[in-house]
Order: sequence, then structure tokens, then C-alpha cells
Amino acid sequence: MTVLSKLLLGSLHVKSYDWAAGPPVAANDHPLTRLATVVLDADLSAPCDALVLYPDSGGNMHRFAAATPCAVVDVLGPPYSKDRDCTYYQELPLSHHDPDETGDVHVKDEQQKKNRLGWLKEMEKPMDLEMYEVPYRGPPIL
Repeated sequence: MTVLSKLLLGSLHVKSYDWAAGPPVAANDHPLTRLATVVLDADLSAPCDALVLYPDSGGNMHRFAAATPCAVVDVLGPPYSKDRDCTYYQELPLSHHDPDETGDVHVKDEQQKKNRLGWLKEMEKPMDLEMYEVPYRGPPIL
């Protein structure tokens, strides 16, 4: 899915992730928890540039936290549907899981260790999430 996000008014904090490079690394005893790399961790205030998140890069897994009352427009392509649901994740610090007795998290190389890594654990939709869907009623887009 490609996402275009535009902050229209107000201020917010955005944090976005991509899955860590290489084969999926799951935390021991937590098959729904995967290693991810932080792509963006920033405070934004309107007016600002739009964010473009691609299916496999750009921080497609993202979280917005309002700093002030704000409005964001997200354009999704393709949109969520009955067969294509939104997935929610809880962020866990890298040190939260100890995959081996030494406490080391196995990553490919030193450069990857220097990147900002964290665990994303799949979860139910947060109770405090407020999102409003508005169907597109403009001309067809090919």
C-alpha cells in the first residue's frame, strides 16, 4: 500500500518504520513480533511537506500523536477493504526481548546494530484511536 499523508493544521509527532533488512526476525516466543528499523521520528507543524510511504520503504508502518489539535489527510492506494485490513502494532524497545541467554539480539552486521531498531508487536486496534473515513467522490483515478 502507498500512503500520502498531509498535515493540514496543528502539530504532531510522527514515528515510522520499515521491516528490518534481511529475512524476518521474530522475537522468541512472540511470533507476532518482528524487528523493524525507525525511518522517521520527528515533530511536524503545518504547513509542511507531505509524507510519502511506500509498501516496502519510507516508513509504511507509522504512528501519529497529536501535539495540538490537528488534522491529517491520508490517501491510501489501494484502500483498505473487507479483505485488506489495517494492522496495528505496539512498539517495544529493542532490549525488551532477549533472544538468547547472553541478551544479544541477532542482527546481520554492525551497521544494522547502529540503525535504530525496535520490535513491533501486532495488537488489536487501540481503544483511544480516532480515525474518520471519508469516501472519495471525485472523478475516477486510474
